[in-house]
Amino acid sequence: MARSSSCSANRCGASSPLPGTGCARASACCRLIGLITSLNAWENISLAAAYHGKPPVAEVARITHEVLSTFGTEPRSFLNRLPDELGMLERKIAAFVRLLIAAPELAIIDALDEGLSREECARVAGFEKEYRGRHPSGTLLFVDTREEDP
Repeated sequence: MARSSSCSANRCGASSPLPGTGCARASACCRLIGLITSLNAWENISLAAAYHGKPPVAEVARITHEVLSTFGTEPRSFLNRLPDELGMLERKIAAFVRLLIAAPELAIIDALDEGLSREECARVAGFEKEYRGRHPSGTLLFVDTREEDP
């Protein structure tokens, strides 16, 4: 993703505007940038907030537990697992939670259904409702760059 001199845009939920620019924040979840393999799911989700000091870690924990519960995932066992121990759906959920915590005004999600079963696709279809519920004035863009077979 290109970065302009006046606005910042980062992948998978780690975003912040440059001071004094008034630019909207943008975050993206894409298959090229994933979770850090040596950190468990909680550390992956909370890393940017812990580094930047906002939102507070207690708020990160609250949002994380709410979203995981919404998507039918038991937080305690989920958050202690490394990315290699998570399935494709679980990795997408972790990246989505990280994106929600960044609270971007523009959220870009790439290849949402890639590698998922039909049942799992039905679960991630709830990403839009969850994002819009938390960021009603935000914009959510789904992108699929896969080429179709002729």
